[in-house]
Amino acid sequence: MQMQTAAAPAALFLVIAFATGVSTLFLITGHAILRLTDLAEYREYSIRSSMLVGAVGGAIIFPIILIIRLIAKDYLSVRHPEGDRQRTLGYWITSLMLSLSITTIHGAAAGGIESNLLLTYGFNVIDPVHAPRAGALGGFVLGPGVIILALM
Repeated sequence: MQMQTAAAPAALFLVIAFATGVSTLFLITGHAILRLTDLAEYREYSIRSSMLVGAVGGAIIFPIILIIRLIAKDYLSVRHPEGDRQRTLGYWITSLMLSLSITTIHGAAAGGIESNLLLTYGFNVIDPVHAPRAGALGGFVLGPGVIILALM
């Protein structure tokens, strides 16, 4: 019985570490792409500041994103009178589009919330207006890869 109770915190730690890593990648990717467009706001701050925002933001925003995913997954399943669920082509298409939207929201929320929080505590990071844009762009670009990785 102790083996099962010891495995639960370890699994939760791995999931939170994955979510933190994904948020970090979202912000780094979005910031790097926006720096290539020669926007002064993204050249002013280093990509390291986006990395810090993504790392902290992923751990805090993860429970909310997880709840949204679980509700969406349950809502999209078609229930039959026998009680089992059937997943149709419409389910998979809607699920894919919803997952891509959630990854975009994940990046934007991690950027916005954490940039604001870190600036409040005196860190020199990208501002709360531009961090969500970088996170959303990174989430949209890397979203399909994250979805495929999560399905494996």
